[in-house]
Formats: sequence, structure tokens, C-alpha cells
Amino acid sequence: MLQKEVAGRTALNPEGTVFLDASGNRLLLRAEVACPDCILEMALVPEGNREHETILRIRSKAFVIH
Repeated sequence: MLQKEVAGRTALNPEGTVFLDASGNRLLLRAEVACPDCILEMALVPEGNREHETILRIRSKAFVIH
């Protein structure tokens, strides 16, 4: 489903995990569930960083999303 959503969108990072949908005023993120049975402290973190306290992880630098 995400492939259809990102078709024709602009990738904002080399990893191809953050896309801009300017016409829909959306930021599309290709993320993974990091720890499905953990206590939530953060919603999304960069891959390899505090994954034990978050729901999703993404292969991207934070500044690309901000």
C-alpha cells in the first residue's frame, strides 16, 4: 500500500524512508514496529536509538522529518 502512496512523491532522504506529499500536505514515513510489547516513551526514533522505549523506528536522520 505504501508503494502506491509514495509513487511520484519526492524522497527527502537517501534511504527512501521519508517522502513529501505537497499536494496532500502530508509527510509519508516508511517505518517499522520497534518493540510491540514495550512501555511507550516515544512514538518514533531513528534506527538503533532507544528502540526499547518506542513504537516505531525509522532509517532516517531526525532533521529530515523536522
